[in-house]
Amino acid sequence: MNSKLKELVANEKVRFTTVFVLLGLISFLVSQKSETSVEVVPQKQVEIDELIPEGYFLLPLELTNREALVSMIGDTSIVDIFTIHPQTLNPQKKIASRVKLIKSPKNPDQFALLLEESNTMDILKYSGPYFATIQNRRNRKSSFPKTQQESRIQVQYKEEL
Repeated sequence: MNSKLKELVANEKVRFTTVFVLLGLISFLVSQKSETSVEVVPQKQVEIDELIPEGYFLLPLELTNREALVSMIGDTSIVDIFTIHPQTLNPQKKIASRVKLIKSPKNPDQFALLLEESNTMDILKYSGPYFATIQNRRNRKSSFPKTQQESRIQVQYKEEL
C-alpha cells in the first residue's frame, strides 16, 4: 500500500488538481466573506425646505442670464438683482442688493433667493424675468474707482477782417 501511495503522490496530475481545487475553494470563501461584510445603509435625503432658517423663505425666480450663472457659481452665491427693460432686455433697475441666490439641487437651471419675509414684497412688486450680477462674499460695500476728469482746453479761432 505504501508503494501505491508513493505512486499517487508522485503523479503530477494529482498535485496540480489538488492545488487548483484548494485555490478555488480559498478564493470562493474570501469572496463570500467580503460580499457579506459590505452593508449599505440608505441615508435620508434632506429636503430644501428643512434648511431654510426661521423668518426666511425661498423665492424662486426666472433669470435671463441663468446659463451664465450655472457655469459660474456653485450651490450658492451673493448677487444683486435687477429688473429687465422689456424691449432691450438689458438690466434696468436694481431691486435687491447682496442677497443670497441658491441653485436648485434637483434642477441646476433653476434659482431661488433666500429672503427675509419682510423683504419679499420689495421684489414681488416688479415682474420678472430678472437679471443677476455676482458679488464678492467678503465685501460688504461695493466700491468704484474714482476717475479724474480731464480738463479739456477749448481753442476758438476768430477771423479778423
